Amino acid sequence: MGGSPKKWNSPRERANANTKIYLDKLTPKQYRRRHWKADYKGTEEQFERYWEATNCEICGCEFTEKNKKCQDHCHNTGRLRGILCNKCNLIEGIALNKEQLLLIYSYMKKNEELN
Repeated sequence: MGGSPKKWNSPRERANANTKIYLDKLTPKQYRRRHWKADYKGTEEQFERYWEATNCEICGCEFTEKNKKCQDHCHNTGRLRGILCNKCNLIEGIALNKEQLLLIYSYMKKNEELN
């Protein structure tokens, strides 16, 4: 009939196959919740806020396939902050501190006036 059962090379291989079967049955929201909670350790209310967000809290742009939503958080404390687009999250994450962002803004503003 179906032949012999699958032979696994290791317990890890079998566990990975079972995990894939489980994950394939999840809805997109369930799948994202699973990873979001593992990454950020947030509450259900915080996840719902993330899931329902449609616009970046900094620039206001709508989230798209190219400009995805990101859960902003403090890497030192783990505290969740806002929900940002890729671009704003990258800029905010690269800046060393608020003072550096203000210096960059001042620089851009000064050069804008020269043009």
